[in-house]
Amino acid sequence: GPSVGFHYRTATDPDDAREAILAALDEAEAALGVEGLARLESRRVVELRPVDAAGKGSTLAALIDELSPGAVLVLGDDRTDAEAFAVVRERRADRHRPITGLAVGVHGAAETPAEVHATADLLVAGPREAARVLAALARSLAREAGLA
Repeated sequence: GPSVGFHYRTATDPDDAREAILAALDEAEAALGVEGLARLESRRVVELRPVDAAGKGSTLAALIDELSPGAVLVLGDDRTDAEAFAVVRERRADRHRPITGLAVGVHGAAETPAEVHATADLLVAGPREAARVLAALARSLAREAGLA
């Protein structure tokens, strides 16, 4: 189902911004009489989604099942990304249909959730280093394909 994330990473006062978002959500839900929405708070973001909506983990699992990729690379910096990291680990350990996969955590700030540290195979220092990982992978794939 559809979901929406309210980011407040660049807010002047993150605590006030978070409280304003939560108050606005409470007010909107009460006014609309909406039920069945889950809130997931992560790295200076409040995500609102249906309780039964698929997260990144179940979405990645469905994609792997549907596409049977040769390999999977997941990069992320937040709690919802850790859901996908866990799927990569589970699928690598699957004795019947193992995949080749790597979960790369991107350390973005002091508030990087513990789940990212716990589930990532590799932790890079920030977005620039994540881009370097992707560039190195692209170069390697190009060499294998005889394009470089």
